[in-house]
Amino acid sequence: MQPPPVLVMGFGNWNRGDDAVGLEVARRLRGMVPGHCSVLEVDRDPLSSLDQWDGVELAVIIDAVSSGATPGTIHKFEVSDQPLPGRLTGTSTHAFGLRELIELARALGTLPRRMTVLAIEGRNFGVGADMSPECLASIGPAIEALLEETGCTSTPLRKT
Repeated sequence: MQPPPVLVMGFGNWNRGDDAVGLEVARRLRGMVPGHCSVLEVDRDPLSSLDQWDGVELAVIIDAVSSGATPGTIHKFEVSDQPLPGRLTGTSTHAFGLRELIELARALGTLPRRMTVLAIEGRNFGVGADMSPECLASIGPAIEALLEETGCTSTPLRKT
């Protein structure tokens, strides 16, 4: 029996320091997952990614945030039944923010049955900046969290 489709999307901007952390997680994860798990890098306006969710059972989005927590902290939010917390609004370097994207999909009835956001706390979002050491250090733990959340390993995880 084929496992349900899973989509992992790394959001970000390669030219804005820590905002690239979601893209980097997706890039490193790409060769590690089986065929029913798709990994995408979304380095343009997130609105263009709405059509990617069609038929997906679980979607996990990785993105950088600036909520005031310690840089490198990985926040996990289940957004299938509730919006992202308000403290995460207004931090996007994209033209259309992640919170707005999720709520638009919810209003259109296109939100996947299960959706999780892994938000990595950033420190430096300056144009042309390098990724901070804290965000670089969070990449490995974020990949581990993604593999556990999705079951997208070469040997699918079974929960008992």
